[in-house]
Amino acid sequence: MEIQVLKFRNALSLLDSVIPKRSKVAILTNVHLKNGQIIATDSTKAVAIEMPEVQGECLLPYYELTKLLKYVPGHEEVRIEQDGGKIQLTWTDGKVTYAAKPIEDYPALPQMANVQIKQTINGEHFVAGLLSVADYCAPEDDKRPLLQGVTVLLGDQIDVMASDGFRLATARLPVSIPPVNDTKSVVMPQETVYLLGELWKRAPRNNRDGASVVDLVLPKTELELEVDASKVKMRFGIVSLCSRRIEGTPPNYHQLVPDYAPTVQLYGPDLELALRRVQIPAKEGKAILRMTWDAGAMTLGADSEDAGNIEVKFPAQTFSAGKFAVEYSFLLEYVRGKPGLITLCSKDHQSPMLLRYLNAPTVVIMPRLVSWPGEPPPEGVAVTASNDPKDEGGDAPEEGEPSEGDGEGTPEAETTAT
Repeated sequence: MEIQVLKFRNALSLLDSVIPKRSKVAILTNVHLKNGQIIATDSTKAVAIEMPEVQGECLLPYYELTKLLKYVPGHEEVRIEQDGGKIQLTWTDGKVTYAAKPIEDYPALPQMANVQIKQTINGEHFVAGLLSVADYCAPEDDKRPLLQGVTVLLGDQIDVMASDGFRLATARLPVSIPPVNDTKSVVMPQETVYLLGELWKRAPRNNRDGASVVDLVLPKTELELEVDASKVKMRFGIVSLCSRRIEGTPPNYHQLVPDYAPTVQLYGPDLELALRRVQIPAKEGKAILRMTWDAGAMTLGADSEDAGNIEVKFPAQTFSAGKFAVEYSFLLEYVRGKPGLITLCSKDHQSPMLLRYLNAPTVVIMPRLVSWPGEPPPEGVAVTASNDPKDEGGDAPEEGEPSEGDGEGTPEAETTAT
């Protein structure tokens, strides 16, 4: 077979995010060339790139191959031939030989079986929506697998949701995927969502031979989605991505999003500047930020034994007085990249807070239960201590057991109970 070097390089580059950097299964660091496709897998997800020039079947070492092709002129044709236990690549003024790996050792490309959902949707809205909440998934070491992915709730307008147990993000998308029988939701692993976003951004817009200039500059929108009992497959342009689903019934996220009226509005840059000013005590203390607002102003406060106490005050539009203690990093992560007006919705300092910004996902943040001046400390919480099991001196509760001081009806308590 013969493939243009530039085309070969571009196709291989799309596989970079799925090829394991280190793997106990050495065969996975190869790419599989097979009958019109270049395939890569890390055993939980697989990507296939359409390449009509590929004829026959062989395995090639990914990292060695991509390093080599950087220094071969893009207009050259590389010829790939296998002779016994050797695979040879040749071009005008050079060649390289690799040992042929046994093809039967390479995992087969997953095949969809008993497909429950098969639909073409607007990929721009779908991919952007998944990415908008993906950062809120629980980490890989969390004991609750369903929180390690983005939940897609099917319907005339789908909802995408993610939660790490302390925060929850939700967005409604103008994409219709009707439920089918018992399939009312699909949970996609966080790493699959990130890979999908990377492929969607970088993949060629058109895979048709002889595509016109107009075809090439038009935005890619269509995405073919297939779902079966254990997998999800997405195809667009020359790319196919197949991944496992996280099986099980996700929490009823809708019940965890309270309906509060706006309490205070403020500009993102004002809030970010104030957060930067209090960051040293907040980071060196228990990472707790105290927020109070009233009479057209917001005050942020943090304290630590070594860095002292600090308060910063700045203008805000207040609809009612209130207070709230929050994980410092959660609020800083949220405010980044938001130059406009942020709306905070709060019931009281023991209930979750909602944050809204233009068309961004609605975010629910759990309170840190602390003692406030003039009030007794919350039940089960020592003075100036929080209820966060991550704090020093306290062990995280076993799964299914609430931590000390958890408020009733919180996303953490509800999710754990689920």
